Amino acid sequence: MLGSASFGVIVFDIAGNLATDSRTLPNDKPIGQAIVVYDPGLSGVPKDAATKIGYDLQNRGYNVVLAGVKSHATANLTGYNLIIVGGPIYMGKPAATV
Repeated sequence: MLGSASFGVIVFDIAGNLATDSRTLPNDKPIGQAIVVYDPGLSGVPKDAATKIGYDLQNRGYNVVLAGVKSHATANLTGYNLIIVGGPIYMGKPAATV
């Protein structure tokens, strides 16, 4: 039973469908606009990696938006100088939401 439930969670990527949050990492004098879109996966590791990438980009001078794949921030990607997308790998393939 547990194996079937785990398989269903992985195949249907329930965690990615719940990734509706977003937040901005502002910069006083930005060199550009960046968005880091992520599917948090089951472990949350991809979200942690996206957050680290976002802070690195902020340190390099970008205004950064961290956005879950289902957030409103991903509906319109115009105006960004840099778009980064990432998420988990299941059974050798990227999550369907990515």
